[in-house]
Amino acid sequence: MLRRPDILAKFRGPGWCHVCGKFCSFRDACHVFSKGGGRVDAPFNLYSAGSFVQFVCVCHREEREHGPNWRQRLLTIVAEREKTTPEAIELAVYFCRWLPKHPTQAALEWRLEQLSADARKLVLPYLPGARHD
Repeated sequence: MLRRPDILAKFRGPGWCHVCGKFCSFRDACHVFSKGGGRVDAPFNLYSAGSFVQFVCVCHREEREHGPNWRQRLLTIVAEREKTTPEAIELAVYFCRWLPKHPTQAALEWRLEQLSADARKLVLPYLPGARHD
């Protein structure tokens, strides 16, 4: 689990919807992989969409209604932005979800070695105590 309100804030407020490209006066910080399985507040799991509460655009609501096919589209959008692959994003999210709350340095390093190089690049900046070799 990775809770980072500071990162969420960067995906809120006025700006462009990452899905439809419409300028929105207020955007929601949305998770590609929902918070239910373990919250991962990192750019590789976030996108901005116009707030459907304030009727700016329908992209956040669409995600809730279209499920897995929508997730694949969001993975593609976020992968392009982060200059990586959808597979690396998925591995990075599951890595963060499965990481023990207080892993030992040895356990953290071992788990990092199991990741692909692309997924490792995504998670390293958000792991306190991890070596950035």
